[in-house]
Amino acid sequence: MKYTLIIALALAIIGCKPKQTVSSTEKEPVEIKDHTELTVDEPRDTTSLLPILVSETNDMKNTGDMYTVHSAKISDNILWLTVSYGGGCKEHQFEMLFNNAYSESEEGSSAIKLTLKHQGNNDRCRSIVRENIRFSLKGLQNNAFKNLNINLTGWEGNLLYAY
Repeated sequence: MKYTLIIALALAIIGCKPKQTVSSTEKEPVEIKDHTELTVDEPRDTTSLLPILVSETNDMKNTGDMYTVHSAKISDNILWLTVSYGGGCKEHQFEMLFNNAYSESEEGSSAIKLTLKHQGNNDRCRSIVRENIRFSLKGLQNNAFKNLNINLTGWEGNLLYAY
């Protein structure tokens, strides 16, 4: 019995090590590098040149899944956009819709509305993806006008397309 008590006491002492403090090493903050805004000087193969889908039956109010337009520029018959959206696990598609409606805005020019439609394919990931996309404007040229004032959904102000 005496030995049992000594063994139990020894096991209790051995089993009761002092608590080890886990040092919390603070991680250095990760610098999130924001992509620079799209410039027309970057290589042309950075993104595919997409067509604008022209149909009188296009639903110009349907923008699809959520997105943000960060920049919009026109250069050399191309509409350049920088957009961001939530996702990161699946491929996303963008379409530019035009319903073939031209309205005269000032002498020699017309006003049109373009709708950017985003298909996120039910991507449930939560990363913020920033992407450069571009669209060919050549199909919008109308011989009756010299310029197009483009109202793009998701972008404040108009874009002037002179051709």
